[in-house]
Amino acid sequence: SAACINLAFDRDFDQVVMPVVVRTETHSESGTILGIVCALDGKSKCGAELGAHADLGAGHSRMLASRRMDRTAPPPVQREATRAAYGRALEALGHQRADLVVLDADLSGSTKTRIFAKSFPDRFFNIGVAEMNMAGYSAGLALSGKLVFCSSFAMFAAGKAWEPIRQSIAITKANVKIVASHAGLTVGEDGASHQMLEDIALMRVLPNMRVIVPADSLQTEAAVAAIAEVDGPCYMRVSRAATPIMEGLPPFELGRADVVRDGKDLAL
Repeated sequence: SAACINLAFDRDFDQVVMPVVVRTETHSESGTILGIVCALDGKSKCGAELGAHADLGAGHSRMLASRRMDRTAPPPVQREATRAAYGRALEALGHQRADLVVLDADLSGSTKTRIFAKSFPDRFFNIGVAEMNMAGYSAGLALSGKLVFCSSFAMFAAGKAWEPIRQSIAITKANVKIVASHAGLTVGEDGASHQMLEDIALMRVLPNMRVIVPADSLQTEAAVAAIAEVDGPCYMRVSRAATPIMEGLPPFELGRADVVRDGKDLAL
């Protein structure tokens, strides 16, 4: 695809009110021509004719942008929620580790621990809506020699259960892997009560706690296998929303952050 953008601005911006955008399209055999005319003055008139400079009024901003888009679309980006990869990886780990037990706080369908439960019902425990109890049970099972994975939404797994996680899991170095889904803003329709932004901060301040946030579903599968081999508490955040599968990342390694794209302004 090819792009051509022409921008022209007058110097006087003090009368800017509200942006107005007019978009026009024409079609040809080779592609689609998009003409975009923006006026930064809400009272200005935009020319609709493609390729024509719009008269936006004296002393106001003027912009004309045109772009040629090729009809051949790029291949679709593969996407998958990391929670889905977590469920698969957990079930696969169950075949390898007879000492693995999984707990959930009545959200196994959403956290995807249900996949493990179907294959290993005698090693899956639904604690109900009692995340603090789940943390205590997880610690007890781990201190009895089990490899424990427990899951809920991040708001409840990291927020509601923080005190027993600190006292019973982190301080005792219990071999518990807390995998929390639905973190961040991707549960918007559930409201602010479920939008957990501070879970990473809460877990990072705990002693002996490793914090892992996989970049995509491929890293999630590798991370599940990796933290299962680590003796001690771990917190892993997975997503509700489907996110792009990132090609070309190096093999997952605990404690290393991979650079996806170099820049100089902002680190995400």
